[in-house]
This record gives sequence, C-alpha cells and structure tokens, in this order.
Amino acid sequence: MNSRMDLPPACWGEKSGLVCLDHVVEDVWAEGYSHHLTRLMVLSNLGALLDVRPREIADWFWVAYTDAYDWVVEPNVIAMGGLRGGRAHDHQILPIGRRLYQPDERFLPDMPL
Repeated sequence: MNSRMDLPPACWGEKSGLVCLDHVVEDVWAEGYSHHLTRLMVLSNLGALLDVRPREIADWFWVAYTDAYDWVVEPNVIAMGGLRGGRAHDHQILPIGRRLYQPDERFLPDMPL
C-alpha cells in the first residue's frame, strides 16, 4: 500500500471527463448512497488505477456516505479496495475471458503474490 496520489478533485464534484466516475460521484453527493458494487468496482478500482492512497478513499467514504460504518468502510475500502488484489483476495476466483483467474497464479515471472 505504497500509494502516492491524493484523492482526485472529481470526488469533490469537479468533472473528470470519466462519465462513470462523474455519474457515481454526482449520485453519491445527491443521495449519500450508492450500491456496494459501485463503491468497490468504480470508486475503489479507479482509486487503485490512479494510485490514490486507500486511507484517503476511505476518509472520503466517511464524509460522502450516510451509511458509512466502521465495520464496512475499513475492511472493504482499505483491505479489498486498498490492497488491490493482494493476499486478502485469496478466497476469490474470478472469470477472465474464457478461463478463471486463480489468485495464486502468476501471469508474469516477477509478479509478486
């Protein structure tokens, strides 16, 4: 979790140009809520792609969501979204194309588990 970037201004309402991000953020500020898949698959994944510090994303969840509870935000945003596929995901087998991704499988010889 050596992320380096700050939370993008899009999380505070500035248009990013990414329609999915702008739509989710706009809805969150309007409703104080979004589906858990939107939280993890859009916001946490974009945070990972942008190398945003997981703590900053979690803190934003605390501010933006009316249903932010410690037993949900901390493990989901920091562990699942923040570890970005680290050992915390060993229980998942995800479909990728026509095959299944096994978390212990290495795609590149130097890819750490």
